[in-house]
Amino acid sequence: SPPDLFRTGRMSSFLAAAREKYDLVLIDTPPVMVVSDALPLTTIVDKTIHVIRWVSTRREVARAARVSLANSSSAPFDHIRRRRRAGARRHA
Repeated sequence: SPPDLFRTGRMSSFLAAAREKYDLVLIDTPPVMVVSDALPLTTIVDKTIHVIRWVSTRREVARAARVSLANSSSAPFDHIRRRRRAGARRHA
C-alpha cells in the first residue's frame, strides 16, 4: 500500500536523490481526510502545504485535516485557500 511504501527507506532514498538533483521537489497527494497516503509523507518531507478549496470545503473538515497534519508531521506546514472563481471573494 502507498502509506507502507512511504515509510520504507526507498522513499527516503528517492527524496534524497531528488533533493540533490533539483532545487525544489513537490509531492502532490490525495486529500488528507479522504485517503491516508499523505500523512506518512509528512514525516520525511521538509515542509507540508495544506491546500483548501475555498467555499466547497466545510470548515470542520479543514480544521480536522489541520489537526491531523499537525499531529502527524514533524515538518512545518502552511495553509493555502484556493478560490474556485473570482466571485468567491465575497466569502473572504
